[in-house]
Amino acid sequence: MLKNTSIDSIGEEAGEWSRKDLEAALQKGAIFRISENLNALRKPGGKVYACPAAMAMHNFFRPDLANELDGVRGIVELLRRDVEGAPVIYM
Repeated sequence: MLKNTSIDSIGEEAGEWSRKDLEAALQKGAIFRISENLNALRKPGGKVYACPAAMAMHNFFRPDLANELDGVRGIVELLRRDVEGAPVIYM
């Protein structure tokens, strides 16, 4: 979840069954925490944006977003502005 108060927590948007599996995987070290992934993306100059459609679906607002994000951009705007030769990961 990319909320400013709980960036590494697994939110309700993950189903109950997947939340349990994700929590177990985090405890075993089988997957990285969101903050670790964001740090790894940002070190070489990567940027992370929130999707406005996903925000609306989950009732998120800009003040709720984690400070680690670079803003909010839809896929069309993202592709128009930012990709000039750069790889894009859109989740």
